[in-house]
Amino acid sequence: MRNSALFVSTPMAIVLILATGSSGLAHHGPGPFNQADTITLGEAVVETFRFVNPHALITVRATDEAGRMVKWEVETESPNILRRSGVYADFLSPGQTVTIDGYFHRTVPRRIKLQTVSFADGRVAQVRRDARNNTPLFVDLRDAEAADPGWRLEGIWVESDGPDWQNQQPTAAAREAMSGFVVEEDPTRRCVAPGFPRAADQPAGLEIIEQDHQVVLIYETWHNVRRIYTDGRQPGPHTIATRMGYSVGHWEGETLVAETTRLLPMLLTWDGHPISGGDTTRIVERISRNGNELTIGYTLEDSVNWTEPLTRVVTYRYAPDLEIVDYHCDPVDALDWSYPD
Repeated sequence: MRNSALFVSTPMAIVLILATGSSGLAHHGPGPFNQADTITLGEAVVETFRFVNPHALITVRATDEAGRMVKWEVETESPNILRRSGVYADFLSPGQTVTIDGYFHRTVPRRIKLQTVSFADGRVAQVRRDARNNTPLFVDLRDAEAADPGWRLEGIWVESDGPDWQNQQPTAAAREAMSGFVVEEDPTRRCVAPGFPRAADQPAGLEIIEQDHQVVLIYETWHNVRRIYTDGRQPGPHTIATRMGYSVGHWEGETLVAETTRLLPMLLTWDGHPISGGDTTRIVERISRNGNELTIGYTLEDSVNWTEPLTRVVTYRYAPDLEIVDYHCDPVDALDWSYPD
């Protein structure tokens, strides 16, 4: 653990945002930030607060480990998430002095991920989202089970996260791809929407609509839409590969079992794990509901990059009052991206 020399203890008089502080969130996998390498910036003076997608950014001036007053960049959540948590564009003002807790970027000096902001009047804002253990960040979650017995999966859901992909046994091709991965070249850094299944690993909100011939999944982040056809159709010889693939499904009792093929080559995770797409990639989902909890289990087969199938289980909490809203992401506002060579 690293800490700034000017750590200031602030009483937790008012907690603005409730969330668990558990480590191991899977939204970015291991990702660019190291949750074990924490820091507290005491008496940090706010310079700017950029309230833009894909991540809001605070710049402050505070001391480094050598006691020098330097500029720090503090990355936080998407404005779509922050607004639902009571954090708006006027949350911080230039010249304001605060204490910031977060953890370091793995490669960029003086870049940290925000966990809490403590104000001079004793207020504390915890801004890391999480809905696990029934301690939601979102105010829209409802404890009472919804009265919709006719729907199996339909509704709006918020990701509670889960473990990262399991059984990772990369091939030589995957190891080479990961060793050459440059995070700034990740297309999502410049507001290009990720494909499936990475697109499903987003915290802002998921709406499921059941129809006779299909189940539609609408992901608020990146405006991604998937259709799982349940009327028996199959991809044909001229079905093109896409970012979201082609999904067909059937019901096994109350569980929807879906198979997705016809995927383009792309990233599986935020830290460079690849999938090859085409005829070598197949993803099976098992989607089920138990009261206010939705569970999606994934099995990913990709013989080019992984010697064994990858697995993952993600849970969601029911959020019937949540409204899926526009997600605006302009590459002009995005940070730290570059085109591949």
